Amino acid sequence: MLRHLRAGMSRRRKVLVAFLVVATLAVGVLTAVILLTGPVDKACGDEATTKVTVSGPQSSDYTGPRLTDLTRVDARTASWDREQAGDYPVIFKEKPNPSGSSLCFLGGKITSSAPASTPWDTWHGTYGFYTDEGNTTIRGLILDNQGDAIGLKRETSSGARIQGVYATRIHDDVIENDWQGDVRVTDSLLEGYVIFAGRGYDGMEGGTPDGRDNDYIIEDTLAWLQPQPTVFKGTAPGNGSLFKRPDGSSEQGFEANYTITNSIFRVDQAPNHGDLSIPPGDHSGNTIVWTGSGAYPGRVPDGFTLTRNRSVWDDAKAAWLAVPTSERTAPGEYRDPGATPTAPPTNPPTAPPTNPPATRVVDERVAAGTDDTEERVSSGESIPTASSDLEMTFDGTDRQRVGLRFTDIDIPAGARITEASLGFTAAASSSDDVSLSLAGHDVDSAPAFTTATNDIADRPWTTARLLDWAPGSWKDGRRYSTPDLSAVVQELVDRPGWTPGNAMAFIVTGPSTDGTRSAEAYEGDAEAAATLHVEYMTG
Repeated sequence: MLRHLRAGMSRRRKVLVAFLVVATLAVGVLTAVILLTGPVDKACGDEATTKVTVSGPQSSDYTGPRLTDLTRVDARTASWDREQAGDYPVIFKEKPNPSGSSLCFLGGKITSSAPASTPWDTWHGTYGFYTDEGNTTIRGLILDNQGDAIGLKRETSSGARIQGVYATRIHDDVIENDWQGDVRVTDSLLEGYVIFAGRGYDGMEGGTPDGRDNDYIIEDTLAWLQPQPTVFKGTAPGNGSLFKRPDGSSEQGFEANYTITNSIFRVDQAPNHGDLSIPPGDHSGNTIVWTGSGAYPGRVPDGFTLTRNRSVWDDAKAAWLAVPTSERTAPGEYRDPGATPTAPPTNPPTAPPTNPPATRVVDERVAAGTDDTEERVSSGESIPTASSDLEMTFDGTDRQRVGLRFTDIDIPAGARITEASLGFTAAASSSDDVSLSLAGHDVDSAPAFTTATNDIADRPWTTARLLDWAPGSWKDGRRYSTPDLSAVVQELVDRPGWTPGNAMAFIVTGPSTDGTRSAEAYEGDAEAAATLHVEYMTG
């Protein structure tokens, strides 16, 4: 009976959307914005009967308030680190919510500093966002480096809407819906080991999952079957399947009814286990981007086209990232930036719209022992390959300069740098006061560091610098980033000899007072070495 009631609700939502489209056509105007309405979205707006705000870094898991008819949690400025918040940073479990009520979770960022070498078994069974509440909207949430990104648990979790979510480096399932409830995924960017998981298992609470009366809608969404550095089985890096599907047995159950529209799936290699099958359904306007060698190792169903053109994915992802997070986390009804009109406008504009330049992202890590180094200020001695960590800027009583070099920086000449930072993994816990300054090596392409005396000190450095950075306390194994270095990177990119693929180097210095922060060096843990993050625009 519950399934049939939910199916009826789903059909009513479809009728409402259809009514909006027909009404819009009747007045001769159709925009590329689709309003997703219904009881779930009401919880995201001013009609919410309970409104809670969560802000700033959280030091423990968040279990939420007791739910009312329409509960809204505004987490747009909140963040969770899995190493502090535990295996379930955000968890709504057994509140319970009243019959027919809705929960809306706006924004938030859930991250982890766990290294890439973390075993798959450690990730398995952990969730960035866990809910067993019905009619839950998850809007504009960012999840990075998690086990499962979103877990929809038990039959009670049916009616979920996932809107404008960005999930990346997900080591197990991006969206787990093993109970096969109603789900609608809209305008999201999903990257992980398995994207859509929905398969029952032995001893599952509630018995055999049966989604045959439920709808699973995926629209205007980008999904990358992203190979992960540790795997369930098989070779690494590797991945599972796009859809983890049931086989109709009494254990695994029956899947929901899928509709996939205007979405792009990227696949780089064959799965280590499972296959690349896509559930049957009323699909249209979709693309599979195959970047691997040989023939695509799966069937391309109706409603999908296959391409080997990687730029199809890159351009779509860049366009998705160019939309401000504030647009995807706004309260009220969700406006899908990726929605495609179902008919051409009756009164087309006299001139084509101007598309804003897309934001592109470059992430590089120190890639060799000669690319991070410490140099003693007193003697100029430089030892680029001998240290397992980088002391910024005192090693015992020796004051040091630290050099960092990043190769193959794929940024075109003339690019406008909008954001840049260096990232470090703490090699030791420390809380003493320290002040650090950073600059860039002012050359077209920075050479590797050497053991020559004063190799760092004698290099010309940029006029733009970051001065007096006070990093705060560091905890061993955690990731930390500098403030914005876009002015430094911009000065390097603006050099007349800059070309894509050049190398950039940076220096870290400090005053002649005690105080240090210790970061992992390439020689200590290559996967935890320093990183460079740059965001830029062209045009």
